[in-house]
Amino acid sequence: MLSVRFGTPAEFAAVRNILIGAGFTSTNVSERGDVSDIYKFRTVGEGRKVGLEIRDRLDLLVRLFVDCLAVRSAQVDQFLSREDLAAIEALGLLDRHPEDPDRYASTVRLYPTAALFIASDLETQAPGRALADELEPPDHVFSAITTLTGTFLGQIPETPCDRFLEVCAGTGIAALRAASTARHAWALDITERSTRFAEFNARLNAIENFTARQGDLYDPVRGMTFDRIVAHPPYVPAPSVDMIYRDGGQDGEQISRRILAGLPEHLEPGGRFYCTWMTTDRKDAQLEQRVREMLGEQDDEFDLVAVTHQAMPPGEYYGRLAAAGRISFAQAEERYQLFRDLGAERMVYCSLALQRHTTTRRAFTIRRESAEGSGSNQTEWLLGWCTTLEETDTLAELLEARPRLSEHARLHVTHRVEGGEWKVDASEIRLQHPFVRTIELSLNSAILLTLCDGDRSIREILERVKVTGALGAEVHEQAFAEFVRVLIGEGVLVLAEPLLSVETQ
Repeated sequence: MLSVRFGTPAEFAAVRNILIGAGFTSTNVSERGDVSDIYKFRTVGEGRKVGLEIRDRLDLLVRLFVDCLAVRSAQVDQFLSREDLAAIEALGLLDRHPEDPDRYASTVRLYPTAALFIASDLETQAPGRALADELEPPDHVFSAITTLTGTFLGQIPETPCDRFLEVCAGTGIAALRAASTARHAWALDITERSTRFAEFNARLNAIENFTARQGDLYDPVRGMTFDRIVAHPPYVPAPSVDMIYRDGGQDGEQISRRILAGLPEHLEPGGRFYCTWMTTDRKDAQLEQRVREMLGEQDDEFDLVAVTHQAMPPGEYYGRLAAAGRISFAQAEERYQLFRDLGAERMVYCSLALQRHTTTRRAFTIRRESAEGSGSNQTEWLLGWCTTLEETDTLAELLEARPRLSEHARLHVTHRVEGGEWKVDASEIRLQHPFVRTIELSLNSAILLTLCDGDRSIREILERVKVTGALGAEVHEQAFAEFVRVLIGEGVLVLAEPLLSVETQ
């Protein structure tokens, strides 16, 4: 049963104004919780020790809707007028506590994120108005301020598009955020509960270029195409579906495979798809090769960038879950045996970015490891750079480019003892931005990169190299340009000015 009610536009506007007037923003709520961003917010039930007093209206809203703790009527009356309380109750957001009528309790969790106000189901630790066994039905609507959701949203560019589609939408957070830059945004979910929450959230934020539809994956939009599709699908391996938002079949990929298989039908040429999920590297194929298999016969129409956030062997992954009390050790052993039989070498939590071609050309596949602070900007840069190289003849432009050595590059040199003296054994450049990378280079080549200062062109640097003989007797333009191209793609070198349409990192 859905707790919220669809009031009138005036009632939605009244509640929205109450939240705005109280300064109910992600920045302010994070400050009250003494965290750097809303995705790190801990409720009182989760052990937060700060911001426990109700001193003003913002504190009251945090206690009621983010902590989801019951509050005495006197404190509610102190900071909310009768008109305010009536508007909030009209949308079904507050009710008297069933066991203590002198207290008010929230019926949903309501919080600010991505410049929006988002409602989702109460979590099990919330004492609210519902009994504990009613808090997580199979169609539970998952919170949009978890670190997992933060990672998912962080991989989606906030750039304009025409038709935006979110599948497995839950609260509709990605589509609602995209509505500010898209001509129209759709949010699809298999459950009526999620679809109703997404529509409620759209009305609460006065978003009109938004449609929420219920159905199995793409079914509600058959015959339609989109230039941006995103998904944060259920991916937890489970033999049965106990929680619809979470459980992804025996190997966790049941829903994801179907989403990927539907892209040739629903993603426009030139369109992009973004997904954050957990999958596996297996003995017979790494995750990026497996994604290509899931795309089907038209996989050669798609470029693929996979950015891994975490990877570990199945035994370690399930051992950690059991140690944390999230599953039993018997379940951990069962899951480990399943993935061992599947040939899984690593459980990989990652984000995908796929781009559909507008012309007939070779598809590229790239895998990177995420770094602290890396997100959609870095992935979009990498997609753009590789696309430019595939679709245009960039040799002439590249020779005139003026790269600089990245400030994030670190040169590591190891030595060995030879004849009683230290000799260079190996040298490599390590990066923590835009992605975590290690690139092996000869020491001469690494030192040569200091000539890349943003003022000299690649052609000028090549002439200098020829004079010094740093790279041997003869270096051809094309080979040197290819060497530089690779280092730009790795993030070692950064272009002082964009090459063609490609922006720098």
